[in-house]
Amino acid sequence: KEALRIVKALPKWSPGKQNGKPISVWFIVPIKFVLQ
Repeated sequence: KEALRIVKALPKWSPGKQNGKPISVWFIVPIKFVLQ
């Protein structure tokens, strides 16, 4: 739940553009989990 909260708190994203048109772009957000 905490990882989802952090991702939702990130600033809004701007779409990638090519030749002035929005395109699909991959973006990876690394998240580490430490289990005890």
